[in-house]
Amino acid sequence: MQKFSYLKPGNAEYIDELFQQYLRDPNAIDASWRFFFEGIELGTEIGSDSAEAPLTNGHANGHAEPSAHAAANAGWETELKVAQLIEAYRDRGKLLASVNPLGAAPASHPSLELQAFGLAPADLQKTFAAGRLLGLGSAKLADILQILKDTYCGTLAVEISHIQDFKARSWLQQKLETARGRTSPDAATKRHILTRLSQAETFERFLHTRYVAAKRFSVEGSENSLPCMDAIIEQCAEMGAGEFMIGMAHRGRLNVLHNLFGKTAEAMFTEFEG
Repeated sequence: MQKFSYLKPGNAEYIDELFQQYLRDPNAIDASWRFFFEGIELGTEIGSDSAEAPLTNGHANGHAEPSAHAAANAGWETELKVAQLIEAYRDRGKLLASVNPLGAAPASHPSLELQAFGLAPADLQKTFAAGRLLGLGSAKLADILQILKDTYCGTLAVEISHIQDFKARSWLQQKLETARGRTSPDAATKRHILTRLSQAETFERFLHTRYVAAKRFSVEGSENSLPCMDAIIEQCAEMGAGEFMIGMAHRGRLNVLHNLFGKTAEAMFTEFEG
């Protein structure tokens, strides 16, 4: 118990204060304490599930054998390791994301290896209650790991751990993990996206042909920003927004003015040539 020597009655008030901060905003405290309190909550859930289970190795007076206590502690420690693994993927899964169109995604990263959390390949087929953190309930580590990789290590790189608003971050996290970082647009939406991409590409090709070597801050390579901005504007308008102010970069400015804000080509080219 030496490694838990800080859990003394004299520190109770301080630990309780940390716990209250954790309840208000888990990210407001040091990560080590956050994992500690998550482990307590997880252990409470596990204990409530097994509260009615008989002590098969217990003494007649109801006290468990020392080996049973050791096994229980080892189980909770492993559960905490899986919880830490989940948090690591939420925070750093982007390091394995497939976002390089010219190469394959990284196969591994030292900070996301099982060994970094005291886990081994043999644990992949074991069931852990920590799956509840992903809305799974008790699940095999292999299944937990697959959901984490699908959500945070696909072709969409997600980073939300910096968001200070706990409710906003939790909402995003739940949406991402439920959908595994994927969307399934209907046929009409797909056609609309394709139309926006085609408009952006056609406009850039025209500029490249008409104004060879001219500095025009092409959007080339980021054409997907056009349907993305279009979707944001449409959604916000449906929610009652009346004005949109965009701090626009130079790159892609002409394309956005023409294809999203309806500035006519005639007016734009007159200014451009001038």
